[in-house]
Parts: sequence; C-alpha cells; structure tokens
Amino acid sequence: MPDVNANSTVYMYSLQARGLAHANCQHRGVLPRQLLLEVLDSLQGIIFPLSEPKSRKLLQSLVAAERLDPDVLRWEFSAIRRRGEETVAYVYLADRLSELHSEL
Repeated sequence: MPDVNANSTVYMYSLQARGLAHANCQHRGVLPRQLLLEVLDSLQGIIFPLSEPKSRKLLQSLVAAERLDPDVLRWEFSAIRRRGEETVAYVYLADRLSELHSEL
C-alpha cells in the first residue's frame, strides 16, 4: 500500500475508486464518500476540466513536478459514481469554492 502523505486526499479517493468498503477503510482515516466525490468532481470538472487540453496538460505537469497522485488523471468521476450520483451536491466544499469564485 502506498505511503499516505501530503497527497492523502487524492490517495483516499483512489481507495474509494478501487472499491474498498467504507467500513474496512474507516479505521485508516478514509474520508466520507461525499467529500471524495466533491474533491474529484471539483478537481476534474471545475479546477482542471479534463476535457480541455490546456487543463489536462497543466494537471499532468503538476503530477510530474509536484508529485500529485497520478490517479487524478486516470479516474474520471463518471467511472466511479453510483446510480443517483450523476451530479454532485456540494456539501463539504460549497463555501470554499464560493470563496474562490468570488476572488476571481
């Protein structure tokens, strides 16, 4: 199992994406699924839209230069969402994203 370090949020969503049960991972400090979905959706849909070549290239450079978990480029939200999770209601990150948006 990879070392959980400063990139733990991305690593933790990778655990969920790989199908590890919440009950089995809870003792390891894995975050709630809703938070993980929000992080993944905001990374790939808002901050670095993977459908845009410039965003994908920037994210690739961050993976290489800053040692960001490379799974952020492999796991797409559509591949891990369940029925009823077609859209993400932002519960955990709504205030933070709103603050970031107001600074733009």
